[in-house]
Amino acid sequence: MNSPQKLDDYQLCIRALSDRIVEAQTPIRVLDAVKWDDGIREAFLQAKGKQLPAVDRDYYLSRPLAFDAAAKKLEFQNIERDITRQLGQFNPVGQIMRRMCKEYRMVIRMLEARGTEDFGLISQELYGAASDAFHAGDPTLADLGLMLSDYLNNIAARGDLEDEAKTLGASDAVNILQQRLAGVFGDETIRVFESDGILADAAAGADYIKIRSDALFNER
Repeated sequence: MNSPQKLDDYQLCIRALSDRIVEAQTPIRVLDAVKWDDGIREAFLQAKGKQLPAVDRDYYLSRPLAFDAAAKKLEFQNIERDITRQLGQFNPVGQIMRRMCKEYRMVIRMLEARGTEDFGLISQELYGAASDAFHAGDPTLADLGLMLSDYLNNIAARGDLEDEAKTLGASDAVNILQQRLAGVFGDETIRVFESDGILADAAAGADYIKIRSDALFNER
């Protein structure tokens, strides 16, 4: 049986390795890396969706990643080696963390392949495909999506769910959300701030919520 001191050392080792993974993945932002600029969006809408967006390999080569891909892959490789050295090959926690390192390296390879067919292949390996099923003979994810769409369309057709006018600006939304979250999680635990670099009205991370600066919201 492990002594309390030895258990503490074990926990500290796991914490240190985990912190290295968290720090290493910080600059990896998949949505930011693949998003299109406003010109692509405007051209697509102007063509009424009849022309494919002009997004190819050259487009992404002109928009480099926010980190050195080769150095970042090596960093995760080194963390993975240290996990094996410090926790052993068969430690359950170590196996989870090594898998995370492998997946982050795969994410980086996917981002390096932006604008190529490999991007789609790697993304399917990471996140699955619409043709996948949870069990043999079950509906595919695409089938489930269509079923869910039908349910949502029926909800939207109800007369008691009319849209409310959006009158809250981004700064108001930030203040309201920050106050509500602080009341639940405490001050500064979850940060809410405005951002010009997102396409959606809002985006959430592990400890933050970004609000698009020009978006409008309502109380609902």
